[in-house]
Amino acid sequence: MSEAIPTQRRKGSSSDIWPRVRLGEVCKQIRGVSYKPIDASATLENGYVPLLRANNISDGIINHDELVYVKRERVLQSQFLQQGDILVCTSSGSLKLVGKAALVLSAADESFGAFCRVLRPNSTMSTAYFGHYFQSATYRKTISGKAAGANINNIRNEDLDELPIPLPPLAIQRRIAAKLDLLCDIVTKRKNQLSQLNQLVKSRFVEAA
Repeated sequence: MSEAIPTQRRKGSSSDIWPRVRLGEVCKQIRGVSYKPIDASATLENGYVPLLRANNISDGIINHDELVYVKRERVLQSQFLQQGDILVCTSSGSLKLVGKAALVLSAADESFGAFCRVLRPNSTMSTAYFGHYFQSATYRKTISGKAAGANINNIRNEDLDELPIPLPPLAIQRRIAAKLDLLCDIVTKRKNQLSQLNQLVKSRFVEAA
């Protein structure tokens, strides 16, 4: 998971810092697809499209496990996923699920359900930088506090719009994202190595027993 995206000072200035803007100023919110049971299927049929839900977001990555399919006619053109979109779970009985998010790496002929929302960044944002923001500890802490509810946990539109995000120039956003990509890759490789080592230790223990 990425660390919080830092707000750094510009070179040559002792007091000027990158501005923090409202998330609503740099992206558009897209609501999820509402549908009736009669419009859904557990298997892909002609005239249906995949519909992502909260269970399809894990560790900042979109998976395609246990998909639901809905009639294409129920999906607006704006509700099809585009490269650079952020898919966010905005409503769930579990506070741990609310707010989890994943970056859409490429446009797809698929959409998302009503308990999720897409944040579509504008041209002021690097999509990679934008994606890392939603894996930061700062985002997770802030959104968890806003999501807590009495019966069901929800993130309101205004909760997302009011989130603050540092907005350095695009070139700097891309450099930050590239460094975070590298760090995440190192962490992933180390986790895989530790998992393989753990399996090796277990197998050796069984052999020695």
